[in-house]
Amino acid sequence: MKQSSSENELGQQSGELPHLTSYNPTTPTSTSVTNCNISESKEVLCNANPTLMPPESHSIISTSDRDSKIASFIAKELKGKYAISSEESEIYRWDDSVGFWVQYGTQTRCLDNITFEELKRHLGSEGFNTAKVGSVASMLQYTLEKIPESDTRNIIFKNGTLDPSNGVFTPCSVKNIYARYSTGVDYIATDGSADFCLTFMDYLNFISGSYDPDVPSQRSADRELILKAILVMVLLRKYDWQLFVEIVGPGGTSKSTFAAMISLLVGQSSVKTIEAKDLETPERRVDILNAALLYLPDMETYQGEGAGLKKITGGDPVSCRRLYGPAFSAYIRAIVLAVNNTPMRFTDHGGAISRRRVLLLLGQVVPIGKRDPNFISKLRKEIPAIIQYLTAWIQEVGGISAVRKILTDATNGDDARDILTDSDPMTGFAKDLYYADEARCQVGGFPNSKHPASPRIYLFHAYLQYCEFYNYETRITQRTL
Repeated sequence: MKQSSSENELGQQSGELPHLTSYNPTTPTSTSVTNCNISESKEVLCNANPTLMPPESHSIISTSDRDSKIASFIAKELKGKYAISSEESEIYRWDDSVGFWVQYGTQTRCLDNITFEELKRHLGSEGFNTAKVGSVASMLQYTLEKIPESDTRNIIFKNGTLDPSNGVFTPCSVKNIYARYSTGVDYIATDGSADFCLTFMDYLNFISGSYDPDVPSQRSADRELILKAILVMVLLRKYDWQLFVEIVGPGGTSKSTFAAMISLLVGQSSVKTIEAKDLETPERRVDILNAALLYLPDMETYQGEGAGLKKITGGDPVSCRRLYGPAFSAYIRAIVLAVNNTPMRFTDHGGAISRRRVLLLLGQVVPIGKRDPNFISKLRKEIPAIIQYLTAWIQEVGGISAVRKILTDATNGDDARDILTDSDPMTGFAKDLYYADEARCQVGGFPNSKHPASPRIYLFHAYLQYCEFYNYETRITQRTL
C-alpha cells in the first residue's frame, strides 16, 4: 500500500521504523487527528511501547531518540493549540471564545498533563507508563511552539492591530501574532471624530461635570482631560508610567460604569478583579499575571502601607506562589484602577504612593430617570470609534508625553487635594497654612495636661482648632504632628 507523504517524511526521520500492523487505538478523545495522519501516529507513537516493536529494532533506536520523535510528533499535532513562553515558563492555549492566547498553567505541571492526554489519545491507557510520560514531556518543552514576549505597542482587535502612533490598522490573524489580550471587537474605520461615539462623549461630559452648574467650567475641562488621559494609559497599557488611578465618589455617580467602559477598551477577558489587601499576598498575585487591568472595586476602606501596590506600579518583581508549588518572581504589567466611595488610607510616608496616585472625584449622582440599563451595550458598539477618537486626541494634545504629563500633574490636582482634605484633616490644615497670608505659632511643645487648649501658642493648638471648626473626629496626636 502506498504511504502518505507525512509517513514517508517521518519514516526517514526515524530510520524507516516498521509499521505497527497490530496497532488498534482506543476511541480518541479529540477529533484533531484526521484519517490522513492516523498511520503517521501509528508509526511514530508505537515507539512509546518498545515491546510492540520487532526485537531487532530495540538496539537500533535508543529510548531518548524514540521519545524525541514522539515529542516532535505531539508538538506538530498541538501547533496552534498550545505554546510555551520561555520567559515565564508558562503554557498558553488558544481560546476561540475570547479570541487570544490565554494562560493555561505552569510548564512543569501542564506539559505532563498534555503529554499524558496525547499518549492516551493515540495509544490507549495501556500503551505507556509514567516514566514514558515524564521523558516525553521533558522533550516537549523544546519542541512545543514558542510564544514570543508580549508586544503591547499596538491595540489588538479581532481582525487585526491598530498602531496608535500613526493610526494605521493592519489586518492580520490575532492567533498568528500570539496576542495575549484583545478588545474583543472588530475594527471599523472612522475619521477619528467624536461624531461616531456620541454616547461616549455625552457620558464623558456628564462625569467631568460639564452639565453641573456648580462645577466651574475650567474644573470640568481639566477633569475631562484627565479622564481621557486615563483611558489612553489603560488602552495603551502604559504600566511603565508608574501611576495608578483611584476614582472616588458617593454611590450612584457612575464610578462602576466608568470602570466597565475601561474594561471594554482592553477587553473584558483581560481584566482581573482583586482587593487591595490581596495585592500583598503571593498566592493571590498568581491570579493577576498577564492581566491588562487590575480592577479594585468598591470595598471597605483600605488602610495600610500598600507595599504590593507600590511594587506593582513601580515595575518591581513580586513574589508569587501557586498552591502546593514553589514561590517565584514575576512582573505584573498592568494598570491598577481602584473605585471607592471613600479614598484608601496609606501609611506610607516615603511619598511613593502620593507620586503615583491619580485621584479623580465623581460627585454628580445620575438621576434615576436617566439611568439606562442598555448603556454598556451602546458603549460596546462604539468601542472602535472611541479608540480612534482617543488616538487622534493624543496628537491633538501634543503626543503621548503630553498625555503622561496630564496624569502626573493630576497627582496634585484639584480633585486630589479635595479628596485628601476630606479624608485627612492634616491635608486640609496644611493647605490652609500654605495659603494663609500670615501664620504665627510655635512648633513643638506639649499642651498643659490640665488645660490642653491653653495657652494657644503652639502649632498643635492650631491643628486642634482647625479640626474643631470643621467637626473632624479623627485627629492625630501631638507627638505624631
